[in-house]
Amino acid sequence: MNKSVNFFGLGAQKSGTTTLHDILKQHPDVVLPKYKESHYFNDEETYKKGLDYYFSFYFPPIPDHKVVGEIDPEYLACETCPERIKEAFGEELKFIIILRNPIDRAYSSYLMAKSRGYEKLSFEKALESELERVNTSFGKAHLSYVGRSLYSPQIQSYFNTFPSENFYIIKFENFTQNLKESINHISNFLGLQPFDFEFQKASNVAHEPKNKIIRDFIYKPLWFKKIGHLLIPSQALRGKLMHNLNQANLKPISNKEELPSEMRKMIYTKYFKDEINKLELLIHKDLSNWKY
Repeated sequence: MNKSVNFFGLGAQKSGTTTLHDILKQHPDVVLPKYKESHYFNDEETYKKGLDYYFSFYFPPIPDHKVVGEIDPEYLACETCPERIKEAFGEELKFIIILRNPIDRAYSSYLMAKSRGYEKLSFEKALESELERVNTSFGKAHLSYVGRSLYSPQIQSYFNTFPSENFYIIKFENFTQNLKESINHISNFLGLQPFDFEFQKASNVAHEPKNKIIRDFIYKPLWFKKIGHLLIPSQALRGKLMHNLNQANLKPISNKEELPSEMRKMIYTKYFKDEINKLELLIHKDLSNWKY
């Protein structure tokens, strides 16, 4: 079994990585994990299990001469991931990064946390309270709206570890509005043969639960879940069952509230103005449509 990885999709979170995964997995020369997002390199307990576990648990058998990758948006904001990935697979990896307007990314992340029952505050109050709340591992994982949207230090960490020419960086709006062209460019970047991909509607769009009791069963650490661990010892099977239950319990958001223009300007000025200017210089892309 081949035990090497050729590329990683690093994120950002809520920026089209599920769509990218669902399209690239169609290519006959691409091998991706059986389930998107292993979190292997950012989860301490999983990382301790080693690369043999990583390949045997998350990947199907990998024939030679395949392009092997993983798309996990947790890796972009992970401070330890660049060095861990380099130690595992060397410097000659390729990386794909999709960057969304940080205000939109933060708000989309907020809506996801709210739909899962993690968030009770208004968006404005949640941003104001973020620094206090991300001191816990739970808060850092689920309530980091501004922090995960500060892309320049995250990307700089990878640039410090890998050659900058190994990165394909695209804006979310360009990716979604020109999906076929974007996928063709990414395929060329990865060295893939031309392939007639199927382009369907975007994956992982904003949603809300049909039933909040089922939602809480899935996302909250309830004591009786331990019984399920005894009845179903297979982590993979438990994960698949929970995923299927979650998908069945979702519906599109009926009334998605858009951010008022004045609030967007306030958030831009308070949290992201300097960051966007730094990011422009770092990645050499025009981000003027993100500015006010």
